[in-house]
Amino acid sequence: MVAFRVENWLVTTAGVLTGCVLALLLGFWLSTTFELPRLKLYYLVGGVAVLWAIGLAAAWMPARRAARVSPAVATRTV
Repeated sequence: MVAFRVENWLVTTAGVLTGCVLALLLGFWLSTTFELPRLKLYYLVGGVAVLWAIGLAAAWMPARRAARVSPAVATRTV
């Protein structure tokens, strides 16, 4: 079960960090090009925390189900 959650943690973290960088770059571009107000940092931090928690929670039940199957049965059905 830990292997599934670690893999999901890596994918979720990479996606959230990539989205965070892109959001900062887009916000900077919008603020300089169209003279819009800059994105408040607490929106970004809150969004990162919520999306990271949702991504990790989404893998919880499939990881529990996969952990219940013995490796012998899992490899026999492949």
